[in-house]
Amino acid sequence: MILYKTPSTAWSDSAVVQTRMVFNSSSPVPSERLVLSAIQTLLSARLTNLIHSVKVLNFTYEKISDTSYAVNFTLRISNISMSKNPDVRNDTYTQVENIINNALNTLLNDAGAEPFEPQGSFFMSSGNQVNGDMDYYFQDGDNKTPAAFLNELTPVGLGSGSQCLKKKQSADCLL
Repeated sequence: MILYKTPSTAWSDSAVVQTRMVFNSSSPVPSERLVLSAIQTLLSARLTNLIHSVKVLNFTYEKISDTSYAVNFTLRISNISMSKNPDVRNDTYTQVENIINNALNTLLNDAGAEPFEPQGSFFMSSGNQVNGDMDYYFQDGDNKTPAAFLNELTPVGLGSGSQCLKKKQSADCLL
């Protein structure tokens, strides 16, 4: 009797995704220190809520103008199933996009809030790794936002004046 080994149709590997979240506002942007501190606070409180295969590798702040800034995250997913058939690899890309979007909503959104979604994404595979970019854009008045993150930036006792009124330290609000 001769045994044949069936070739595998999928393999398990990883994905590294760069996300860019751009915030446009009519108000002055918060300081880098305040934004990074808010993210660190949320990560410390919520990182254990992520599925074990998702890791936050890095996050950065970028001031674009006096009224817009970006937060960039690099995330890694381990143990994803990727088809060896390039014709059906879009299923893997959709899976990666959903996992990353769920992770960002877990970290940055209020529980039970309507999830925010990327406005654009691009994925490609190189060897056994998926590489991707996802873009998010938010502006004043949007209904789907990273509410928990934005609440961390909102000053205590905010009235009709400056966004930086009565925040922990006034230096946090300097541009």
